[in-house]
Amino acid sequence: MISECCHAEEAHLEVEHVDPYRDPRWDAFVESHPHRLIFHLSDWSRVIERAFSHIQAHHLALVDGQSGEILAGIPIYHVRSILLGRRLISVPFAPFADPLLRCPDDMAVLLNGVLQLAADLRTTRLSIKTLRAGDLATDPRLAADASFKHHFIALDSTVDQLRKKLHRTSTRPLVKRAEKSGLLVSEANQESDLLDFYRLYASTRSRLGLPPHPFRFFSELWRAFASNRRMIILFASLNGNRVGALLLYHYAGRLSAEAIGVSSQYTKLHVNHFLFWQAIRLAYEMDCTIFDFGRTSSSNHGLLAFKRHWATQEVNLITYLFPKYTIFQASSTQNSLSYIIFTKTLKFFPDVVNKKLGDFCYKHIC
Repeated sequence: MISECCHAEEAHLEVEHVDPYRDPRWDAFVESHPHRLIFHLSDWSRVIERAFSHIQAHHLALVDGQSGEILAGIPIYHVRSILLGRRLISVPFAPFADPLLRCPDDMAVLLNGVLQLAADLRTTRLSIKTLRAGDLATDPRLAADASFKHHFIALDSTVDQLRKKLHRTSTRPLVKRAEKSGLLVSEANQESDLLDFYRLYASTRSRLGLPPHPFRFFSELWRAFASNRRMIILFASLNGNRVGALLLYHYAGRLSAEAIGVSSQYTKLHVNHFLFWQAIRLAYEMDCTIFDFGRTSSSNHGLLAFKRHWATQEVNLITYLFPKYTIFQASSTQNSLSYIIFTKTLKFFPDVVNKKLGDFCYKHIC
């Protein structure tokens, strides 16, 4: 639990830049923190830096100057873009990643270090995406943006009890129908399976008018996390053909759905409902305490309804921004006319073109 500690009695605190690839203290600290996520690990930093050459990770830690023990920390990433300028983000391509703190005082000290880093790197903006620790970042220099929602299921009942809680018309019967359709579930077990996942994922993103993340991102994820099942890909197959895929992260008792792809020829079989239900069942088998549906824009009413019908809990995700005026940019982007035109146009492009657009777009957005 995070306590209401005070730094007045701690005279030996220092903000230190830690190299997590060479210094085992970082991952040891992450593993010990109750709010840890896969996005805090050094392996996540390695994935991002290898997949995206324009992003560099920094890890700021509040350290006891006498013992060298890390007491609090935040991973922060320097993103360089010729279109959007230099900025700091915690954490790229993650729905949220709270600063790992003991108390509100820790955030105040770490934030000073982050803003000094921003000045040293001559960045123009800072964003910190939070879930649990959002209320700790109360510095008046920051603006709070609540444009996104988070949905999750607390797995504190049996799987049969949870099934009865699913929406009685839009979720529970569709899961049952999908189970009776002949769909089978399997798990990716070799790197070549990524090709099938990416084919389904990229095609689905194109239909939604969204550029797919580059293949190299998923390839680096596989190399970092697949061997210890911290990354899992579930496939839905029919008559030997893979017709859907769901990518999940597994860490610290949480199974998180992060990316899905479904063949357009089989949407009537409710493959997406089948995959999510199989993933929830897997979460129970792995003794997880949380099944995570990820982040959703408050303006995406269709996706919000889909997630709410799974008996989820819903909370606001708070992103803290510096300087304050950037909140107007952040909250209006997905509702802007240019964004709407862009997504509608992408739906008419072939997958190969959208993959190229994804390679370009994710050099600037994250």
